[in-house]
Amino acid sequence: MSKFPRHFVVEDDVFHIPIVCVWGVTAKEFAEFTLRKFGLVVDADTLSGDGVFVSASYEGREIGIIGFPHQFTGTPHEYAMLAHECLHATKDMLGSRGLKLRDASEEAYTYFLDYLVETLATNMLRVEERLRARKRR
Repeated sequence: MSKFPRHFVVEDDVFHIPIVCVWGVTAKEFAEFTLRKFGLVVDADTLSGDGVFVSASYEGREIGIIGFPHQFTGTPHEYAMLAHECLHATKDMLGSRGLKLRDASEEAYTYFLDYLVETLATNMLRVEERLRARKRR
């Protein structure tokens, strides 16, 4: 991997949880990216399906990393896979902060999940559009 793949980092305003989104990569490229960028050793088979979520400690903070092996064009299937991985991220990241999923915490979980799906999808679509625009030039 000569350069970093498509990726960005978002951090919500409430919990201040950094989530890295990386997509359009093979399993091997995902493993190389997490190692080079975060020093995180991830088995290349981790990204064997439509997506993956892993959490790690980086510079003294817990971060979440969501990865996808394909481009994101906004198909229903891609949104379903994004929501699937975002639910894993929500459960892991809020749970590790002591906020267990219960009736009283359900809204916090749903708002964080909503934030992740909307923010990650919007950013991936923007990046994909910029890349298409560059190719048209």
